[in-house]
Amino acid sequence: MTVYKRPGVYVSETLTPLAQAVSTPGESVAAFVGTCKQGGSLAPTLVSSWSQYVAAYGGFGDTSDLLPFAVWSYFNNGGNQAYIVRAAASDAVAASVTLQDTETVAKDTLKITAISPGTWGNKIYVDIAAGATGAGRFDLYVYVGGTTTAYLKERFPDVSLDPSDSRNAQALINSPVTGSSYVQIQSLLNTAWAANHGPSVQAGTPLAGGTDGVAAVNLETAAKRLEVVEDNLVLNIPGVSDATVLNPVVSWAQTQGNVFVVVDGVKPVASDNAHSYAIALQGMSSGGSALAASSHAAVYGPWLIVNDPATLASGSSRLLPPGGAVLGQYSRTDASRGVQKPPAGVDTALKGVLDVQFRFTNDDQDSLNVSGINVIKSLPGTGFVIYGARTLSINMPDRYVSIRRSLMLIKKGLLDLTRFAVFEPNDQILWDQISALATQYLLTLMQTGVLAGTTTDEAFFVVCDSTNNTPASVASGTVNIQVGVALQTPAEYIVIQIGQYSGGSTATETTS
Repeated sequence: MTVYKRPGVYVSETLTPLAQAVSTPGESVAAFVGTCKQGGSLAPTLVSSWSQYVAAYGGFGDTSDLLPFAVWSYFNNGGNQAYIVRAAASDAVAASVTLQDTETVAKDTLKITAISPGTWGNKIYVDIAAGATGAGRFDLYVYVGGTTTAYLKERFPDVSLDPSDSRNAQALINSPVTGSSYVQIQSLLNTAWAANHGPSVQAGTPLAGGTDGVAAVNLETAAKRLEVVEDNLVLNIPGVSDATVLNPVVSWAQTQGNVFVVVDGVKPVASDNAHSYAIALQGMSSGGSALAASSHAAVYGPWLIVNDPATLASGSSRLLPPGGAVLGQYSRTDASRGVQKPPAGVDTALKGVLDVQFRFTNDDQDSLNVSGINVIKSLPGTGFVIYGARTLSINMPDRYVSIRRSLMLIKKGLLDLTRFAVFEPNDQILWDQISALATQYLLTLMQTGVLAGTTTDEAFFVVCDSTNNTPASVASGTVNIQVGVALQTPAEYIVIQIGQYSGGSTATETTS
């Protein structure tokens, strides 16, 4: 506090920072949920490249799981970042080992457990070496797949089981931020700590007892672990088309509001031909076992024949569900054009695709599009492209992928920019501030093409004033904001009309 000592007028200046408007996010983040033979924590893990996925989850494994192939396809098709959620059976067991201390009569002192269940944990080995500073401190080395330096994944030097030590092993290794990606530890001390309670020196000690379990994997439970992620997500569960599995996930995605589900078309059977498979795809959106008619989900098919990334054998191919490659095109299109551009058309040629399993007739494509199924097809001179932009919300305004995802973008943007208002005085000053920020945000969206219209009156409106914030709503602690937006609708049909006249020919083009 300033102390004034002489008479006079004193002027000071104080500026209150304005609430910052959020920037326009360029893209959603992909998310994949599925099984794989190796994995770190079962919690959502963000990876930014295929090499990061390999480091955390071991690559293609024995090639029986579709999750790694979907992630590979995603990054191969321009994907940016992806959350990985490894699903495991409820009766799966994590591998572990119990180490003894250095007392004359050795006692159990430290339990080391794989960070997630499964037989993969049986491939983890640990070394214990004496710490550099003595006094019960030790070094812990973690290996995966072997015991030589080539398999060394982590080293935690000079740690201690002393609860009061600044290098306490349990605090450091179990940290969800800076700790181990492979193991968790538990001190078994039941007496006051002493220097000889540290684990004894050893090399190449394996973890054991890990099992994959026999219970069915609950993919809905695994998907719901993504609730902690606040980003807008585009989710794929590789190879899963069963409505009994997917409908609870789609319902959850709709409730969450920030999740859009990309569904792989049903896996073909040996007896299928193009027409019978088209009928099977249609059955995913109609009939007794159909997916929910939600705008938070879209179906893509058929499956893709790709160069097999899991082998070096020349000419080897593999049949894969399309979801991973489709999500890669979502990410690439979001970054280059924005969510208002449907991830479909001539600029969505899928990389690494040798062929689609089935090529449909025009009649089958008509039926599939009307049923809300997005076809992947060959275009001469372009390659194999996504040629549909429909959600499962047939006959509704949000039947287009770009409409639903634009609404998701706008809702998240408005949520982010109004967070500052919580606990602020609920008065005209706050309403004006909210109106100004929302207007600026929507103006930015209009200028970048997310909203339709060439003027603000055509593109959006914002109401946050005394007309919708009555004394009663103010007394209840509520601020009401009404926002209306005009969204871009894709030109799904290009109609070219050609006629003859005496001087030659003429052509006109319309879109609808």
